[in-house]
Amino acid sequence: MRRPFRGLRGRRPLFTAGILFNTALIGLAMSTLGATPAAAAGPNVTETAWIPLHCNIGGPSSGPAVHIAVALRATHPSSLNPNENFRLTNVSAVQVLPPLAQQVGYVTFGHSNAVEGIVKDFEQVLTNAKGNFTPGGTGTQVNAVAAMQPPNGDAPPVGTATVSQTSPRDPLIDPNTAHPSPLAAWTNNNSNVSVPPSDPRRHDEFSFGPIPTSGSATGNAYGPAPGTGGGPAVTSGSADAYTIRPFTVTGSPGQNVVLDVGDASRPVTHSDYADPGPTIAIAGTFFFAPGAGKWIDAGGGNPYPIYCGPDNSPKRTPKPDPTMVDRFVIPINCDQGGNHQDGGGPMAGCQDYGQSAVVLPLSIPGGNSGVASAAAILVVLSTFLLVAFRRRRAGRL
Repeated sequence: MRRPFRGLRGRRPLFTAGILFNTALIGLAMSTLGATPAAAAGPNVTETAWIPLHCNIGGPSSGPAVHIAVALRATHPSSLNPNENFRLTNVSAVQVLPPLAQQVGYVTFGHSNAVEGIVKDFEQVLTNAKGNFTPGGTGTQVNAVAAMQPPNGDAPPVGTATVSQTSPRDPLIDPNTAHPSPLAAWTNNNSNVSVPPSDPRRHDEFSFGPIPTSGSATGNAYGPAPGTGGGPAVTSGSADAYTIRPFTVTGSPGQNVVLDVGDASRPVTHSDYADPGPTIAIAGTFFFAPGAGKWIDAGGGNPYPIYCGPDNSPKRTPKPDPTMVDRFVIPINCDQGGNHQDGGGPMAGCQDYGQSAVVLPLSIPGGNSGVASAAAILVVLSTFLLVAFRRRRAGRL
């Protein structure tokens, strides 16, 4: 006579162990459900991009040509996740004036021994990311100067910044009437024209200088923009570093976010070498003539317009340090190890990346995804054990 539950009794240790294993895991899962895991923030990295510039003094296709460079330094996340918001911090741009560029200024502008001016446009082009700036662009093309003006995120707060002239402003980064661009050339120029603080030419731009130069220079002159002063070392002068945000990742895992420079829709044609390229920067420069004791302007108190594109000519300013990069490149991953800044979701866009796709339907919004995955595995294991037991039991009836 066959005894009831004989099959179950024969496998009682295994079945009991399975129940105890599941119970223990469920207890562990339940004890941690709702707990907020510590953020696995990846480190930031600081890099300097070397950007050789080929510029015309006067217009996008005319005037004396000069070959200079910009050393663009920024701190950014070491990696990013899909749909994540991120920022660039401690951003500073140092202008580099090689000896020949200083000599051109000396010969052309009254034996000048210093330059100062403004930057109205510095173009960044983004791959697998977009900028969210108005003004300054709302897509893959960003004017970094305009992006630092109100009401954007790192300009003064919207409201007080756009209505009250007494709101906090940095005259070197986001000047207004109460805090205008402080260049001496606005009031001490060879046109004898005083440009008042209320004049729009002194608003919404970066200011730089004066950077000392020499017609007999044998080394580079450096000066931060935005910033004040300059001199013979890359650290000369005082930079006004800034943060720019928000950027949003649009790429997928395995791709890179690339932050490069230039606007291909506006080419610059250079007057000494035929190497047209996208516009990188539009600036304005005054040259100080020591004999006259005044800043040489382009007339009416205006700076000389400077249009710059990439320098692919034989006079390209060489990179002084091999560790400098050509552009900022940030990998996109789904390991939840990036810096989840500005409200970016750590796993947004990663639903079908790896085996976790099997258990994502059981994820709990705001909960511990690891616990949700463990709970899903428990459900699968429990179902498997139950089905196996039923099949075995049915075979013995």
